[in-house]
Amino acid sequence: MNRISLIVATLALTALSVHGQTQASSSCKLAIAQAPAIRGVKLGMKVDEVLALFPGSAEKDQIKSAIAKAEDYPNFGIASIFVGPREYSTKERFAGIADFRFTFLDGRVHEYEVEYDSPPGGPVWRRVDDWITKLVDAFGLPAATDWVGDQNLSDRKSLKCDGFRLVASNMNLRGNLSVSSLETPFQKQQERKAVYEEKLRREFKP
Repeated sequence: MNRISLIVATLALTALSVHGQTQASSSCKLAIAQAPAIRGVKLGMKVDEVLALFPGSAEKDQIKSAIAKAEDYPNFGIASIFVGPREYSTKERFAGIADFRFTFLDGRVHEYEVEYDSPPGGPVWRRVDDWITKLVDAFGLPAATDWVGDQNLSDRKSLKCDGFRLVASNMNLRGNLSVSSLETPFQKQQERKAVYEEKLRREFKP
């Protein structure tokens, strides 16, 4: 399985995990425009706007391939890419960040995940609530007590707002944050796939 396939699988599992978390009422009323923007990365950005933050990334074979095949079967509008900021001339802007993973739906950022450095490039986070408190202070989010724990993963908590969802983790004692819209891109992908396959069956002539 190649890296792109692994990313897609990871994101799908993340979505399933979020749905399986303990349910609780959320006090977060923030709209999508108030979702965290990390070093210029934010929800709703176009593909070319994201790649412009990492000069030369658009020429990477894996990235070019993922973007080019986004509309084809079986992707139907979804593209997932991995970016390691240290590879690019803008690396200082992203100091302390190990990598980004982006999921685009119809050419715009639906979800992005940020994995931060472990020492010596970044701090150790022994408690997920300590990491969340840092995020709360940086982005004006509801307190860690408002975030919902995961039944299966003790190092992960989520926050659902009016326009977006956050999933924070201190897996391997390093900070990790996923920011996503409340759309369901993989459901849309499956719906489009079903329509396409039905059309093939209908028009097929034995």
